[in-house]
Amino acid sequence: MPGDGGQRGPDAKQEGAGASLERGDGPGSDRPGAGSGRTVLRAFAIVSQLGFTVAAGAVAGALAGYGLDGWLGTSPAFVIVGLLVGIAGGAMAAYRTVMEFLREK
Repeated sequence: MPGDGGQRGPDAKQEGAGASLERGDGPGSDRPGAGSGRTVLRAFAIVSQLGFTVAAGAVAGALAGYGLDGWLGTSPAFVIVGLLVGIAGGAMAAYRTVMEFLREK
């Protein structure tokens, strides 16, 4: 209504939490100037992936070493070597993932 001090009528659209999503410029939007929510979610995804990458490398290396130890009849020598090689491989993969993420930014 005119002269109501800026108050909105019942048909006016409320500017609430979902308004940015309705406009398409919310956290998941690809529009320029949109919120940085998409970048934050991608960063969280990368961080959670890093732990799994290093752990999977370590487990794969240890299992390969265990298999070699059983086949060759040796003590835990290859388990230790496989574990170290797996950790190093997982760390290298994690490093590449982080560098790729930083390049995209």
